[in-house]
Amino acid sequence: MLLKPEDYYTQRNNKHAPEIACMNTSRIMFYLAAKIPYTHKAGTADDDYIYELLNTDKAKAFAKEKYPWLKNLPPNEIHGMYGTYLDKLVTGKRRTDFFNDLVWDDFITQIAMGNPVMTSGRFPGITGHAFVFVGYDFNTKELIAADPYGDPHTDYQSDKGYGIRYTKDYFEEHVKPGKLKWGHIII
Repeated sequence: MLLKPEDYYTQRNNKHAPEIACMNTSRIMFYLAAKIPYTHKAGTADDDYIYELLNTDKAKAFAKEKYPWLKNLPPNEIHGMYGTYLDKLVTGKRRTDFFNDLVWDDFITQIAMGNPVMTSGRFPGITGHAFVFVGYDFNTKELIAADPYGDPHTDYQSDKGYGIRYTKDYFEEHVKPGKLKWGHIII
């Protein structure tokens, strides 16, 4: 596993809109799993700090210019903002590209190289939700995720989101959008 249990974050305690804090919380776990140092604000939870950075007037102007077709989404909910905007602010340089043409084997390859993959999916009652793949079990042939909201296998009744297992079928059904999947890949 690329992420230690003690480095798991939950979005449920985010002070800014916990119901939509999955991307900023996932990004913190992504940085930790990838061993990418990042800046943070003393006295503020790391995922709250990321949310704050992505909801400034400067971030909104950047998103409006770079992603005009996503004008109704706040910057913290735009995948591209994490590589093109946030990485430079908190890590000093761009760390990832966002791909929309990945398949199961790409995720396994990245994990085998020691790289987590931040992605998103659709689950019952949730049309969009971000999480991070942080491991692969070569014996059971399952990807392993850190999900900031909890366990999707329980329809999120359980808030325990560390070590969530995805069979290939479950992956194909829930990681969006269709046959080709989305993911943040380290560059």
